[in-house]
Amino acid sequence: MDQYKNMARYYDEKIIYSLKRAMEIERFLPTGKLLDVGCGTGVTLEYFKKKGYNVWGIDNSKAMLEIATRRISSEKLFKKNMTNFKLAEKFDAIICLFDTVNHLTKFSDWKRFFVSCSKHLSPRGVLIFDMNTLNKLNALIGKTINRGNGVKIKISRKENIFYWKVTTPSGINIIKEKSFPITKVSKLLKNYFSIKKIPTKSGRVYFICRPLQ
Repeated sequence: MDQYKNMARYYDEKIIYSLKRAMEIERFLPTGKLLDVGCGTGVTLEYFKKKGYNVWGIDNSKAMLEIATRRISSEKLFKKNMTNFKLAEKFDAIICLFDTVNHLTKFSDWKRFFVSCSKHLSPRGVLIFDMNTLNKLNALIGKTINRGNGVKIKISRKENIFYWKVTTPSGINIIKEKSFPITKVSKLLKNYFSIKKIPTKSGRVYFICRPLQ
């Protein structure tokens, strides 16, 4: 089941956020071939395409990818799971934004994601992803976020899983997120990358990861 089917047509409501994130990480990215893991409707890919990057994207949502094809060639978009994707390509940059990694509720899947990325990076490539910290997610519990145009998000927690109830005019979607201590994530990453952490005022953390030499 495509849990994003009802959300896809409203996903572009946060296009301004997509562009902001792209601009925040752009200075850390080498030019060349770029892969967006969890590319959604392709807003970020379109931004980097206009900047001269050779862009590719994967997502697990057919509905999201259908919209992304309006921006990016369908030949460079693939429906794949982020934990075990395989492409016959090496990339100069891999990005995974909008706390997509938090959608993996098992830490073993975080490891599989990092391994998949390490296998697809060129020797001088860089992986950049962001994550919601436990502090940020806990601070959101019980709050309602109004995205406009009838889109609202309310967050609750049960047994260490954070449930995002996303209400749109087309229906209701429940998205799960989980976070882990920054020290635990960092320790795992150091098996595959040299890393740099960049905290933000929002409680989100960016990781800039380069292959071990």
